[in-house]
Amino acid sequence: MAVKSNREAGFGRCDLILFPKEPDKTFGVVMEFKTMDSYEDKDLKACAEDALQQIQKREYALELQNAGCTKILQIGIGFSGKQVEILGG
Repeated sequence: MAVKSNREAGFGRCDLILFPKEPDKTFGVVMEFKTMDSYEDKDLKACAEDALQQIQKREYALELQNAGCTKILQIGIGFSGKQVEILGG
């Protein structure tokens, strides 16, 4: 698996993309991280939902699709210190 961090993908910069060695057989993964520091009026779940929406809105999975991935896992992560909320789609 190849790991790419903070690189242009779709219409923005994705935090983390994992490219599988066999894109037609295994999952590719797109991850976006959001910290609660910039979401004072929201909870961790809302933070993770925003991260997941950003993946979809900015089409970060396009790079994996262009590499031949047919199975793509999208993960939004909201965190504050040691507290974490993870959502997938």
